[in-house]
Amino acid sequence: MTEIRPLTGLRGVFAAWVVLGHFWIPAVQQLPDLVELARPALAGSLAVDMFFVLSGFIITYIYGERMATFSWAAVRDFWRHRFARIYPVYALSMALVIAFAVATQRLADPPIPSVVIERSSIIRNALFLQSSPGGIVINPPAWSLPGEVAAYALFPVLVLAVVRIPTSWMAFGLAAAIAIAGSMLIAVTWSDDFGYPLYELSWMRAGWAFPAGCLVARGWVLMADRGRSQAWDVVAAVGVLGMFAAVMTGDPGPTFYLPLAALPFLCLIVVGCAGATGWVARALSGRAIVWGGRISYSVYLTHYVVAYAYDKIVERRDVATAPWPVRVAGLVLAIAVVVALGATVYHLVEEPARRAISRRRRVAPVTSAG
Repeated sequence: MTEIRPLTGLRGVFAAWVVLGHFWIPAVQQLPDLVELARPALAGSLAVDMFFVLSGFIITYIYGERMATFSWAAVRDFWRHRFARIYPVYALSMALVIAFAVATQRLADPPIPSVVIERSSIIRNALFLQSSPGGIVINPPAWSLPGEVAAYALFPVLVLAVVRIPTSWMAFGLAAAIAIAGSMLIAVTWSDDFGYPLYELSWMRAGWAFPAGCLVARGWVLMADRGRSQAWDVVAAVGVLGMFAAVMTGDPGPTFYLPLAALPFLCLIVVGCAGATGWVARALSGRAIVWGGRISYSVYLTHYVVAYAYDKIVERRDVATAPWPVRVAGLVLAIAVVVALGATVYHLVEEPARRAISRRRRVAPVTSAG
């Protein structure tokens, strides 16, 4: 399947959003004027839901027809590719956080409590069990991965139903219903600033967003030639406007903000960007932004180590008293380190490991005896 470049670029934009949101909390202590950006900064949490929608969409686009008939060989092949896609970088990012935690345990106020890196916690995280009841996540951005893994496990069954949906409007209607129901379910069970225990948050958000992404992909594929035109640029723009309207009218907590009214608009953004052929497609298909999308998974999983270090450096050296250009330069340097680290991991670990694990095993030719 041909890469849908605007979706790759879109993934990069949302990865940048969540990274900037994670740096906003320590940065606002040094640059108080940034407090005015609380809503858009903390709303970077929407990136997780967007990643789930994108994952469901792209996987259905690639594997939908291939897996329309159940086959254990196809399922094993799919799972092997998914393992290759997520686990090597996940394992490395977890190792980086553990190393950072060990190195900083002697500080008077270590950024990562020792309980986080106990043996039982490491085992649970290695098995994607950090989002089960009582779990502790080692690398904070990885809280969402158990939901993604569960979606991968169920996809071979889910896709059998999705590819049998006969019309695009039925698929789009089901996606809208799931997105609205998911938003309502989260809303009626919301409890505090962070909202949920870790395990509930992962399952709820993956539970609506991944299937919705699968259904949106099915609807878009069924539209055939109608699925690509400048009309889809308008759909993407409407989705973005709706999302930001929800973001700017919501009520953020001190450290966490999930504007629930924005969630259904993520589906509009994804399908609009997939079909766009005008200015939206051009904006998201540039070389730099597509490269950002390709390295986004590595950036997402490794950036928190830099955020921990930035927070401690700012705290220990009291950058708040430095001239504002120095404070801004410190934040820009930290973001540059995030990009450099993510790019290094992508080019040296993620891509080589994915190719090595995904490569089909070569089977020796069978010769007849006689």
